[in-house]
Amino acid sequence: MTLVEFYDKTPIEGAASSLALLPEKVIFVGEKRGMQTFGRRLEALLASRGHTARMEYVTVSRTKVAEVISALEKIVEENAPCVFDLTGGEDLVLFAAGQVLERSRNKGIQCQWFNIRSGRVQDCDLDGQSFDVDTPRLTVEENMALHGGRVVYEEEKDDGTHRWPTDGDFASDIRAMWEVCAADCAKWNAQISLLSEIEHYRDRDADPLLSRVSMDVLWPVLTKRYGEPDLHSVFDALEQRGLFTEYTLTQERLVIRYKNESVRRALDKAGTALELMVWLLAREAEFKGERVYTDAMTGVYIDWDGVIHEKYAVETENEIDVLLMKGLVPYFISCKNGTIDTEELYKVQTVAEHFGGAYARKILICTTMGSLTPHKQASLRDRAKQMGILLLEGVHKLSEKEFSETLRKLDDMVLQL
Repeated sequence: MTLVEFYDKTPIEGAASSLALLPEKVIFVGEKRGMQTFGRRLEALLASRGHTARMEYVTVSRTKVAEVISALEKIVEENAPCVFDLTGGEDLVLFAAGQVLERSRNKGIQCQWFNIRSGRVQDCDLDGQSFDVDTPRLTVEENMALHGGRVVYEEEKDDGTHRWPTDGDFASDIRAMWEVCAADCAKWNAQISLLSEIEHYRDRDADPLLSRVSMDVLWPVLTKRYGEPDLHSVFDALEQRGLFTEYTLTQERLVIRYKNESVRRALDKAGTALELMVWLLAREAEFKGERVYTDAMTGVYIDWDGVIHEKYAVETENEIDVLLMKGLVPYFISCKNGTIDTEELYKVQTVAEHFGGAYARKILICTTMGSLTPHKQASLRDRAKQMGILLLEGVHKLSEKEFSETLRKLDDMVLQL
């Protein structure tokens, strides 16, 4: 099969039909700028899935209808029968495709349009023939690569994406952490900040899961920075749930032993509990016995040009708290367990538009808005709506079932904005 793809700047539209139909040849028609770069990305994506497709490129001016018609007629003459994909492309180029279809109906041309959101193919030449294909899907990594970026991992760069365990034991640990966090988010934030401070004074040569600190060293530091710090409520709750396998506080020393390395890492930052809970529930969300999201990652470090540079080189990069894929549609989620500012909205907006365009779903999930005044809270809500960002507040008050159901329905809620 030869697929004629009308190139535009929306990668998801340019890749959908190739992923669904797996053609032997793809002929891109459009203006030269960026077309071959995208073609190479698509070729690499198909190759990574074990499919080889030959890429060809026909450069036309999008404003010269006669030139486009001539180019398409030549393509049909040399490649019929073929499929015209109308999912992407400039208006006048698509108009020209319609002219060629009408002139060449006896040459076996098929015209189709791919619905990105539903994953269905629509017959556009009205001959009653349509393709029965499986709904194509992209992983988080594939979506980044298709847009020219790359997910960078911690073994490649400091602070890169960490691969969290996906087993049931860690899922139970996430739920336990979230239970403690959701009970009192402000106290959780304060005490996890204390825990991070304590880690600075542990014996670096000791077992990495063991933090043993002299109170003579620790207490003056904590009281100077935090006043009279509470070293019990949240820490006791973590011990009761087995996340600390040892917790001892005396006048002489503080001893904490973490259950495992994943728990230790998860308790390093106050906001991680919310991020992990969103990631976990999204991964588990089902509808009619099928998983809602086809891929899910958390703490995703994105390099915009896909090239890891030297340590001090200037480059564009971002971290997204949770990134989901539903078929071909990406969901960019920021999680906040405390004060929020409008900068967070712009961060989500910028990354989502670059790596998802009009199809990207943008969500900000938060517990409270921290110290924001009522006026600033109202302003933030209004700004989020104007930017097409779904704002979910007070998730710590939801039961797990309610939280899961909310994440399952993200698409419906975004479309209602």
